[in-house]
Amino acid sequence: MGVLTITFPKVASGQKVLKAKLIGQAETPLSFANVAILQQADSSQYKGLLADVDGGVEVNLVAGNYILRATYVGYEAYFRAFELSSEKDILDLGTLSLPEV
Repeated sequence: MGVLTITFPKVASGQKVLKAKLIGQAETPLSFANVAILQQADSSQYKGLLADVDGGVEVNLVAGNYILRATYVGYEAYFRAFELSSEKDILDLGTLSLPEV
């Protein structure tokens, strides 16, 4: 008899998950793009991270209002305001395209 194991993203109590994918020209993934999560109230940095090799971003945050800032060499900085509500555990911003310089 086999054992079935199901795993779910580990989210601490009160934590929410933000997901996005960063792409550039010709829909090329922006591997290891710099990402900062800023607090919307005063633009102070709350968290910083790198996108994965496929341009994917996944970060745990508490509910609140934030701004995602993404930067990559050869591209303009990208800003996106978003709200993580206490009712949803995951917010997927989808595919975000950075404009070339």
